[in-house]
Amino acid sequence: MKKRQFFYVFVAAVLLLRIGYYGGIYFPILDDYIQYGLYSTVGNPFAQVVLKFQDYTVRPLAVLTDVYVWARFWEHMGIAFIIITFMHGASSILIYEALNKAGIRCGLFFVLVYLLAPVGTEATYWISGSTRIIVPLFFAAVGLWCLTKKGVGWTIAAWLFNLLSYGYYEQICIVSFLLFFIVAIKMKSKKWLIAGINGVVIAGWYVTFAAVGQMANRGGMVIGSPEQMAKIGHYFYEVWVQAVPKLTWEGALRGFQLVVSDQNFIYIGLVVLVAIVFALTCGGDAQESKRVSGSGIALSLLLIVLPYVPIFFLKDAWFGLRNTFPSLIGIGLLLDNLFYRPERLKKAAAAMMMIVFLFGTVSELYDYKRVYEDDEKIIRLLEEAGMPQHVLTKMQYTEVFVPVETHILNVTSSDWALCGRVREHKKDMNYPYMNIYYEKDAVPMEVAEECFDLEAAMAAER
Repeated sequence: MKKRQFFYVFVAAVLLLRIGYYGGIYFPILDDYIQYGLYSTVGNPFAQVVLKFQDYTVRPLAVLTDVYVWARFWEHMGIAFIIITFMHGASSILIYEALNKAGIRCGLFFVLVYLLAPVGTEATYWISGSTRIIVPLFFAAVGLWCLTKKGVGWTIAAWLFNLLSYGYYEQICIVSFLLFFIVAIKMKSKKWLIAGINGVVIAGWYVTFAAVGQMANRGGMVIGSPEQMAKIGHYFYEVWVQAVPKLTWEGALRGFQLVVSDQNFIYIGLVVLVAIVFALTCGGDAQESKRVSGSGIALSLLLIVLPYVPIFFLKDAWFGLRNTFPSLIGIGLLLDNLFYRPERLKKAAAAMMMIVFLFGTVSELYDYKRVYEDDEKIIRLLEEAGMPQHVLTKMQYTEVFVPVETHILNVTSSDWALCGRVREHKKDMNYPYMNIYYEKDAVPMEVAEECFDLEAAMAAER
């Protein structure tokens, strides 16, 4: 078997290890119950969701695929998870192929960071995140690969898939544009105009609906205020300085301990085996560019920094762990362009990275599983209590390893999340809103007697 074929087998193997610890089961949380569970019950999704909530004003293709594609899998979300995982793996290969064909060094580190970095789990495992990040990246990768082909048909395909990638997530618009533009320039092709034209189209869409629907609700456009810079600085420190190292190194140790406590020594053996085979067989392909290119480093740095630009323009600025994923692409490319010799040392380091990332991912999946299980207890207790309209509760019942912003939260973390879960459970978009209180003193006197103490009920369950 040729090295390139080993490489593709390796991509499949690490993805199977990544999703396979809990048997490929998907554990829905938060928005999943609304965007896929509740929307799957709607008779006329275009009128009752797209037009009613004006979701088409921002990320237009995301909402359309939510209601017409992914919501159809609600009773079998594991299938949707497998499909998106396939798109994840395929996009890594297509980007790898296209960049190397354009003379931009892309190798093992990019593939590992892109596929396995634990900090990217929110963007790659959680379907409410992956449908907005992995799906458009797949379209971007297909468009990029088509760009490297000759012929009118390939050019049309490159244009179409590049345009599709712009309809899901602002950060991915930037990633897709950068990849397409720089590869076209490197190949001395005028097709870079495609990225520019598509960029104008999506920019025009956002400008047109700037004061409507979700775009207006996100607080308008602003830049440069001290308060905004301080808020962004806080998120940057919380995510990149605190969460990323903990998820990676401490998360790997925790994940390994979880696997050992489960006595799943077969999984440990498979991880080590794949790492050893990978180190012996992958890398050093003739197609992989043999020298560092200035364009490779430049593209890496742009991909690390520029995806955060839209955040600086939003009055209600924030970012979480899923927003790190576009920058992870740049980090992987940068590692490939800075550390590519000696070959043996590079492959040994990549094999160790694979092991650390896989056990770190087990740690993350464990938290998704526990949050899902606690959410199931919450909905059962509410059902047993007759679905009360007033609920005293904690925000979070499951202690997760890295509590950052919206990362792996219980449905009690907000009134909209709990209401969405209840409405999905009742299969009723119009089920009465549930009022929640996080402090006993906050419960109005007139509803104190009928207010259900969910916190006490959960404590009794434990």
